[in-house]
Amino acid sequence: MRNQAARTRKARKARSRNARVQRSVVLLRSFKDDTPSWTLALNLSALLADVKLTLVGSEAEGQALRDAWFRTRQTKESFEQHIEFITADDNSWRRHVVEALGKADCVILHLAPKRKTWPILRVPHMRKEGFGDFFSAPLMDLITGPSVLHEIAYLERLNLLPRTILWIHRSHAGYLLRIMAHALPHGGGWFKRVDATHVRALTPRLSARNRQLGKLCGRHGMVLHRSRDVKTYPRRSKSLLELRDQVLLVLSKERRIKSHFQPTTNALVGKSPLPRRLPPDGELKVIQFVNVEDLMRIPPFRISDVDPATVLKSLSADSIALGCPSCQCPIKQIFFYTRDREHSIVRGRCQECEGYMTLEDDGTLFLATYLL
Repeated sequence: MRNQAARTRKARKARSRNARVQRSVVLLRSFKDDTPSWTLALNLSALLADVKLTLVGSEAEGQALRDAWFRTRQTKESFEQHIEFITADDNSWRRHVVEALGKADCVILHLAPKRKTWPILRVPHMRKEGFGDFFSAPLMDLITGPSVLHEIAYLERLNLLPRTILWIHRSHAGYLLRIMAHALPHGGGWFKRVDATHVRALTPRLSARNRQLGKLCGRHGMVLHRSRDVKTYPRRSKSLLELRDQVLLVLSKERRIKSHFQPTTNALVGKSPLPRRLPPDGELKVIQFVNVEDLMRIPPFRISDVDPATVLKSLSADSIALGCPSCQCPIKQIFFYTRDREHSIVRGRCQECEGYMTLEDDGTLFLATYLL
């Protein structure tokens, strides 16, 4: 009985201690200077007690959000008590986002089209066994801003997708769900055999950034809103109340989803000559010439990156002018590396189309495979 009472008191103290801890919710948004995002941040901070909302942006954006706070909130509570705005520039925002996500208990991802409408889904035409027709077709335009698509990769690396809530307009749900299905690497397949000699493509040719949307199939949930929802008083908005309930549900769960590999935040940023365990497989990798957070796709296996200046000296003039042999993006978009015990073979992975290639003795790039 005494042991049971002691355990009860210990559990009560733990609950009260956790209740006093301010949880962190990170808001990732599609656009800079986006008024609905500011309104969402202000209204959501009013609905969530003991929760601090974290955003990353420029100094001008931070000042605009603070001005909106003092203009709309009739309270003596300070801005910093409810919202943490991290000031970053074009060179440091990736590092700040990774560090903020490393401390996050929940993530809200606000997606909106890059332009007024979504890009058209064009499926490449294939002639008989013309797989080359598909992989030589131009990449589809970006669905939304490149920065937020890059941030989805960070969510996967930090195992935060099960704690991510997607916040989108209700008219966009059908389009995004279709893109997510197309972006799955092994979803229903990319091709369908029509007859013995003809294969038909089922999906557009998506870039590495657009394909990040397929990972959102592992999200916690999706909340749909209407345009006027984010402009009304929060207690009168059903979508904001539903978003609040979803955030509280995520916060009530265990802090992290168990995974076979959980990288540290420090390992996912910067350069280092020392080996680090990195996604996608948790193997030791040496990446010392580029920042890890700048990579969209990290190759599997034990690897060591190669100095880009050394690769440029080995490439022919035609290869430098062509760029990636698959999507013709610039050479600087290709990550060059060697595998463990295969240091004589320089490999590359395009960060735009995800194609694998090898550097040949004559200075050309040979496309090894298009697929993941």
